[in-house]
Amino acid sequence: MNIAKIGFQIILGLIFLCTGGVKLLTSKEDLPAKGITGFENIQPQWIKCLALAEIIGTLTLLVFSIHTLPHMFLKNYHY
Repeated sequence: MNIAKIGFQIILGLIFLCTGGVKLLTSKEDLPAKGITGFENIQPQWIKCLALAEIIGTLTLLVFSIHTLPHMFLKNYHY
């Protein structure tokens, strides 16, 4: 059960990392061409700020998910 949960967190984290990276590296005008809509009335620096927050949150999720993997296989592990 815990392995499935951590696997799901890692997959979800990688998806958010990719979408945040696209928002960070793509200009505001090119976002609708890549299928990312809803940013028409937002300034470009706010889009970059949101993308950076998304990437930082994703990295935090991935670090804690990967950090708990070795502990799952120890003898007295109770999570």
